[in-house]
Formats: sequence, structure tokens, C-alpha cells
Amino acid sequence: MFGEKTFFMYIEPVFSKAGETIGVNHVAMDVTDQVKRREKMVDIRVREAVQKAMGSKLEAIKIQEP
Repeated sequence: MFGEKTFFMYIEPVFSKAGETIGVNHVAMDVTDQVKRREKMVDIRVREAVQKAMGSKLEAIKIQEP
């Protein structure tokens, strides 16, 4: 219904003074947009690195006649 989502979750037990588990604290945040932006930035950096590498390889390869 809502599509693919990514969540950051933190869960911890709650203890009584006697050390018994009496509950759970939890927090969840939708970080879908942050993950998508990070993935897009990684893709851009990879493309730039490939373009730079291809450019430097083309300049570095020189054919010399014997």
C-alpha cells in the first residue's frame, strides 16, 4: 500500500529494580528518503569516478612507433 520503506529502529528492554524484564522501549523512524538520497549520491560519485578514470586512462595510453 505504501511501497518499499526503510526504518531505523531502536529497541531496549525495561527492567524493574529487581532486574526482571517488565517492558520494552522502542522507537522507529522512517528513513526512506535519506537512504534514497544516499544511494543517489553514491551512484553519482561512482559515475564521476568512472568518467575520471576513463579520461585519465585515455590520456595515459600513448602509442609509440618503434
